[in-house]
Amino acid sequence: FSFLTTGFGDLSGSHNEESTERTLKFVLAALRVFGKDGVRTAGRYVIGQDRNEVTGLDMKKALMYQARKFFEQTDEELHDRIQKEIFVMENESSDDEGEEGEEGEEGEEGEEGEEGEEGEEEGEYGKVEDDDPMSVEEEDTMPLEECRRLVKHVDAIFESWSLWKPEDPVHCLIKKAIDNTP
Repeated sequence: FSFLTTGFGDLSGSHNEESTERTLKFVLAALRVFGKDGVRTAGRYVIGQDRNEVTGLDMKKALMYQARKFFEQTDEELHDRIQKEIFVMENESSDDEGEEGEEGEEGEEGEEGEEGEEGEEEGEYGKVEDDDPMSVEEEDTMPLEECRRLVKHVDAIFESWSLWKPEDPVHCLIKKAIDNTP
């Protein structure tokens, strides 16, 4: 995971506020990419089983799958995805400031304001998806047969989960977090 060292700045022990902020932003973006991949995997898993509702167990299985497969991406590929997520996060903070003003208007407008707000939220999510390298549009085109193959892979990882004894510290943290998920 050599890309992680580039995201963590100075690992020598001397940290300043700027490097700490960069580190936290990088880690948060990596977790968001991981989480989004988990949600997509859960959705594909459910589709592959001819269902249309994701359960808690489906999500846990998807996170187990991602824990085993996420770091198989090349360092460059993963680093690029994380950098794009950082860009999305930075743009979200400015979007959130605009939403606060809209919420105040909602109370004055009543039901009409609520309907308008709903449409605005959908528009914002559309913008985020366009910036995301694995956008929902791409996921919707996955053939059913590939989703069914994914089910077999996810179930195999789920069945062998207790046998996985990672040595990498990042994998250990992820495994522990998933194991502690109800």
